Parts: sequence; C-alpha cells; structure tokens
Amino acid sequence: MNSNINTNSSVNVADTNDNEQLIYIDDSGSRSIKDISLSEKKLDEKDYLTDILPSFQMHNHMFNRTLIDPYSVGQGPPEYEESSSESIGLSTIPTQADSFDYTLNDPSSLLLNNLDKIQKINLPFSVTIKLTEEMPLLGKPFEQRSPLKQYLPGDMVYGFVIFENNSKTQIPFEMLLVSMECEIGVKQSNKNLTYKKKIMTTYDLEASFNFLGADGDNDTCHLYDSLDKTYVGFEKRTLDPGVPIKKFFKFKIPNYVLDDCCEHQLTEHLKTPPSFGFNPSSFSNTAASIEINKSVGYGRLDTPGSPIHVKDYSFGGEYVSYYINVQIIGTRLEAYKPFYKKNTTHQYDYIFIKNREFYIRVGKSPPDPEDYVFTNGTTNNQIERYEKQAIEAIEVLSERNMLNQIGVSDIRKQDEIIFSSNGKSKSISGSSDQIPTYSNEKLKCADYSSENTIVFKKDLFSKIDGAMNMHISMDRSTKIQSFLPKLLNKSLKNSIYSLGNNQIFSLNVNLEFLPKTKSSKLPTSVTIKPDLIGVDFTSIHKLPFNIDKSFLLNSPKTIKTKFEKFILYYNKICDMMKTYDSRVPKTLFETLKGLASTKYIEFVIYNTFTSTTIDLTDKWVYCEKTNSYRYTDEIPFKFNTDFISANPFALVPSFQTCMLARLYKIKFSVTTKKSHSESFEFPVEVI
Repeated sequence: MNSNINTNSSVNVADTNDNEQLIYIDDSGSRSIKDISLSEKKLDEKDYLTDILPSFQMHNHMFNRTLIDPYSVGQGPPEYEESSSESIGLSTIPTQADSFDYTLNDPSSLLLNNLDKIQKINLPFSVTIKLTEEMPLLGKPFEQRSPLKQYLPGDMVYGFVIFENNSKTQIPFEMLLVSMECEIGVKQSNKNLTYKKKIMTTYDLEASFNFLGADGDNDTCHLYDSLDKTYVGFEKRTLDPGVPIKKFFKFKIPNYVLDDCCEHQLTEHLKTPPSFGFNPSSFSNTAASIEINKSVGYGRLDTPGSPIHVKDYSFGGEYVSYYINVQIIGTRLEAYKPFYKKNTTHQYDYIFIKNREFYIRVGKSPPDPEDYVFTNGTTNNQIERYEKQAIEAIEVLSERNMLNQIGVSDIRKQDEIIFSSNGKSKSISGSSDQIPTYSNEKLKCADYSSENTIVFKKDLFSKIDGAMNMHISMDRSTKIQSFLPKLLNKSLKNSIYSLGNNQIFSLNVNLEFLPKTKSSKLPTSVTIKPDLIGVDFTSIHKLPFNIDKSFLLNSPKTIKTKFEKFILYYNKICDMMKTYDSRVPKTLFETLKGLASTKYIEFVIYNTFTSTTIDLTDKWVYCEKTNSYRYTDEIPFKFNTDFISANPFALVPSFQTCMLARLYKIKFSVTTKKSHSESFEFPVEVI
C-alpha cells in the first residue's frame, strides 16, 4: 500500500458576525448554545491549521489492521521487555510486539490491502461528496467546483463529505477512511482481464474517523453549520437518525508518487501521470454505459462524481484514474443482518457497509527547465543489458544442472565454480549495474534529420526528368502543447483554443534537384502533410525500463522483435527451472517477465496539424558547382483548429509509468504533383 498521510487539516471555522452563536450537541442528543467572543474569533482564521500527528493507537486503528485479527481500539504500543543473553531466541510465545512486526513484514495480511476481497452490503445512509474551489469554511457560502475542470500537480483538492442516516435506527461503524487515490489499469491482450495497480493512496486523517474529539476534548467537533444544517465531525462511531455529519477534506496533487511504486527506481515512472483512458468497471460497474458525445469530445453520467470518458485514443482496459474515495467499514454485528444480500455470509471479521467514489481529472505539469534529468542509459542500452543477463542466466542454469549431476549440490560451491571459472559477473541478479546519472538534454543540440530521394521520369504528362534529394530536420527539443475538449480545460490559457493560428513547431527543409537533361523542367511544388502518431507501451508485469525519444526512431517491427526475444528467454528459463529444479534471482525473473509481456502499439491521430504546400516556382537557386538547383527554408506548422473544434478530442501529455506509457512521434509525408511520396518520422514530446 502506497500512502501519503495528510496531517495538516483546517479547523474550518469562518469568521462570523459579532452576535453569531454556535450550537453544540452532546451524547444524549441535547443541544447547547455558545456565543463566540471576538477574542475567540481571532483563532478561527482560514489558514489556522491543526496538526494531526498519527499516534500509535490511531495508526493501528486506521492502517495496521489485519483481515483475521481485528485490533482493539484501546490497544497500546508494544511493551518494552528487558533482553538477556539467556532469553534470546528461546521464547516461542508470540508477543504483542511480534504481532505488530508481523503486519509490517507481511503487507498482504493488512486489511487496507484486501478491501476488494471483503463482502459488501449497502446500509440505508447516504454519502455525498462535493468539491469546492477553495477550502470550505463553517457557516460561509462556498463556490462548488465544476467536475469538468481538471487539476494539475501542485493544486489543492478541497471539499467535504456529508453522511446522513436515512433510517430510524442507529448505524454503528468501525472504520471511516477518506482518501485520494490513483489507479492504473492495463488489459491483457489475449484475455478479457484487466490488471490494476494503485500508485497513490493519500489519506486525510482529519476527514477520516480518528478519535480526535471523540471524548469531547476538541472544540471544533460537532459544531452546527446552519448553512446546510449539518454537524461537523463525529463524536462516536455511529450514524444517528436525522443527524447529518459533515467532514471537510483537502489533498494536494503531488508532482511525484512514492518511490516504492517503481522497483527499478526509474525517475520517469515516478512522475505523477495525467488522467488517461477509462475504467468501465468503475463507479459500481455503472461507468460501462458511458458513451462519448462526439460534439463535445467526452461523456459522463448525470450522477455527481461520475468518471469522464474522454476521446483520448486510449485502448480498452488502459486507464489512469484519480478519485476521492470514502470507505466505511464495519465489524461483525447483528445490526447489519437485515441488510445482508442473498450471498452475504455471517462469517467475516470486517464488512464494507458503504463505499463512495468521486472521480477527478488530473493533468501534467509542464517540464521545468531547471529540473534535473536522471538516466539509466539509453533504452537500447537498458534492453541490451537485460538480454545479457537473460543469456547468462540460461548458461548458469545449465551449468548448475551439470554440477548437480556430478554431485556438487551446495549452492555456494556452485557459485564459486561458475562465477570464477568463466569470468561471469553476477549481473544476473537483475538489478542495474549502472548508477543513474544526471544528464542535461540541452547538450543534445543535434536535430533529428532524415534524407531521401524522389526520382522523376519524363513522360507524356510531365517534362520533369531527374532526382530530388530531400534533407528534412527538426529540433530535438520540439514540444507540442497538450489539450482537452473545450469544456474540460482548467482554463483557456495555453490551450489549443488560445493558440489559434500560432506556429507550434517547424521543419527545416533542404531540397536539391539534379536534372537529368538540360531540357528538364523543375518541380513546381511540394506538399508536406504531418500526422501525429501515438505510441503505447504496456506490460501487465511492469516495464523495467524508461523510454527515450531516440528509441522511437526504430521501426515498429524492430521494436516488437526486441521484446519477442524476451518471450523466448523467459519461457526457456521457466522450462529449465522446472526441469532442473533450480532457480534464478527473483528480481531477474520479474524483470524478464515484464519484458516478455511488453506490448507495443502505434496508431495515427489524423488531422491534428495543417498541411503545407510549398510553391517552388521562382524559388529554386542554381548551384553551378554541382549543376543542381537548391531550395532551403524553415516551414511552420499549426494545429488544425477548425477540425479539432468540430471533432473535439484530447491530446494527452507524454507520460511513462511501470505498466503503461504514452509517447508520440510525427510522420511527415512529402508529396509532389506527380504523386511521388516519401515519409519521415521524428519523435516529439507532448507537454
């Protein structure tokens, strides 16, 4: 479980009029009125923060519970014991400290890592999530944030949750968690299975139930908000009929996720990815019915918090989703029995009594020119290094088998013989031998370039006879602005709708025509049509490499062949391990499994840019030295705003994660009047 804990939460009491009163409610349900003096108001500023530091008790209650051993709320920290040389290693009775240590060493036993496995029922109370433009304050009107607007890394997500018991009986609960989460999904190509991974789970401790004020020791707990007739905070773990409870929350969109999200510690994989694709099983499996409205470029349900299905050229099962998650969990109680479903059993320790999700969209921050760039070598170098490790692993397995046959079965003795006799390094551990180094992309000033030739032959319809050499180049640092359908933009600044007819990138064009005869005519025009190509890398078992733009210069066939080889290596190693009853390091095995399951897909996003026709009439310059005609110019290109406005879609920024990467390149088709055509492809970054 990857979690960032938000320990700073606002008290959320607004300045009020001099005569304003606050209403308190106690355990018996009786109410009391308290005037707020001017001196008290000075503490109730918008920026006043309460630090909620997770105590051992709070941490255990929220994060360290196991599926089969519920913690007692009153349980304290492990007792300290005096150690002696006689007692070390002799005790067989598990202590409280041992139990605590067990949960740390076995995350698979933690309740929060198994919430998808526990039973679910639906109790008669409502959970309403609302997002606001600013931190909401008690008793003060707020501006509700449009669910269509997207956030950027560094932005704050403000809002509140209202819990309301619609029944006539008290509803108890055990845990209440409010979090912001990010989940990535990738679909296995030959099966109808989607592999999911949480890369971010950030809890707001004040919004979650945390015992702060449960004993009446917090003056901001259970204040009455006359604006929406709710009470702020829980005094106990129950929902009383007719007593709506409100909890404020706030989260910050991080620029990076925690480093345990990437086993290979690749910097590109740790950057917060943008919202992408669509999870049809989300929103209690109702999202599958969402269809894209072609006139606006997206679709959503009428229900607040619905996922937004955007036309972003993602493939089915690929997605990066962000959402506010409110989870309410109960323990085994007779009070829940009337709400059991047909398949609900009474054999459980924990049960889901309510789960509500509110989906948000997150963009990607533009690159900071001052950011450090770390590299593990080029993509080609990384793949070659893993291929070398795979070949060595096969050789080592074969040699271990031979040593076993002659009676050398001790693994340490085998290592001594294998790695000393033939000079093998222990690179088969699967870890990278290369320390990530700082690189400055500005130093790589050489342009992407390509050359080709179009041959003209004189015929009845054309008097052009000769060859035209083309040298096309583009700046390596070229970046293209991402965009969303108009209604989804956080603002129109720097969007496609504000760029208008401005140039977004340029191409250096050098043409040289070599006439075959003196009577040959010169080409009169050349048309350059740019098409954006999207490139997706996916792996259900993690991508153990980062992808540089130069790797995209390889042909699709070359790239696919590189990964198909790892299918052979992986299958060979699996067969040898089974046959020889031997093993390879787990890190290497998982790395090869990720490479073997890597899929490469590319597709064209038509009509993203406008085409340009170069009128060469009177623009050829004769070169006497080479007896040729030359033309040189820098050709600007623009977004095809007319087409994009009429057919809205999203151009998602380039990003990479451990399971999914979206990159881009541009294909330039160069055509003459006689339909002679050649093409060039250059990688490009979308920001």
